[in-house]
Amino acid sequence: MDVVQNRSRQYDVYQRYRLLAVLLEGAFPEGDVRVLDVGCGPGDLCRAFLPDRFLVTLCDTLTHGREDIVTLVPGAPLPFADGAHDCVVAMDVLEHVPAPGRLPLLGELARVASSGVIVSYPRAIESVIAAEQVLADAHCAWFNLKSEFLGEHQEHGLPEQDLAPRVLGEAGFYTESLMNGPLVDWLPFTVLDLALLSCAETEEASEAKDEFNQVVNVLTEGLQSPGEHYRTVTIAMRDKALLHQANAASIDGLRPRTLADDWAVSLCVSRSIARLAKGPAYRGVHQLLNAKENHIRKLERLLQEVQLRSEVAALEAKGQSELAAAKGLEAKGQSELAAAKEAHIVKLEQLFHEQVREVAMRDARIQELQDRLNTGRRGKVRD
Repeated sequence: MDVVQNRSRQYDVYQRYRLLAVLLEGAFPEGDVRVLDVGCGPGDLCRAFLPDRFLVTLCDTLTHGREDIVTLVPGAPLPFADGAHDCVVAMDVLEHVPAPGRLPLLGELARVASSGVIVSYPRAIESVIAAEQVLADAHCAWFNLKSEFLGEHQEHGLPEQDLAPRVLGEAGFYTESLMNGPLVDWLPFTVLDLALLSCAETEEASEAKDEFNQVVNVLTEGLQSPGEHYRTVTIAMRDKALLHQANAASIDGLRPRTLADDWAVSLCVSRSIARLAKGPAYRGVHQLLNAKENHIRKLERLLQEVQLRSEVAALEAKGQSELAAAKGLEAKGQSELAAAKEAHIVKLEQLFHEQVREVAMRDARIQELQDRLNTGRRGKVRD
């Protein structure tokens, strides 16, 4: 159990599991204690907050990629024998179970617990519902995504406040309910932690988030804060003495909240907001703006490339058209040349035939003259 590391955890987580550790160590001050963490999630928070003598078995409907988490089937009995664990805990689990399944689940928690059950759940009151809506809106605004766990709260509805004490009381347990997470702190601390998380891409931003949580966890530890609280924590023990020990431990060292406490908390929150405004978030906004400008410039370059490609394509099309026209003219020229050649050949043939006829006529005339000449000669010979 690393106290310093745990104090760096988100305020809501620290509030919940720090109280759980106080209750368990108060109820079971010595020896090994078998603890079943139902709905443990991926963070292994029970082990992080409890001493090593608390032997924690993890179980959930998802294994989160871990081999040490026992898989649960929603609506089915827990895969453990009666009284298999000294104490069974379910921290902020009931609100993620559909309303008809909550009573059977509480019955199963009681069945497998030999000594005690501790459950926590948000209070079904208007101020808590309003606070969760503020957080849900912030989550959507900063992450552009709905919060899955808050969505389940709205889908299933928050548990009835008397459900866990009533069911566990009927199962033979003595019960006590405590308030946890004063809303006057829970809402601003949780929203500010979410804001720091939204820009925690750098090591500096992560350090700012851890530093803020550590300061507020130290400032508010042990305070008895009046007003509405975010959650109820129900402690149920089969032995009334164990319940008394747990309850006594929860109030040991508590002190009333003062105006000085309020000022210290206000100062811490204000400093963190100021750091957020000019720190990681501010740089994050400018990074986004720079990225936007770079993206615009890239789009402009792409547009220019598209325009150039369009112009090149137009020129290519024009060139192809002119080439086709040239080829058409060439084909026309070839056709006209072939026609002219053919006409010339015909004309030459006509001239040739005319020359042949003229030659034939000359030959005939010459023959005629020769015949006449020969005829004259023969007459003179006779004379």
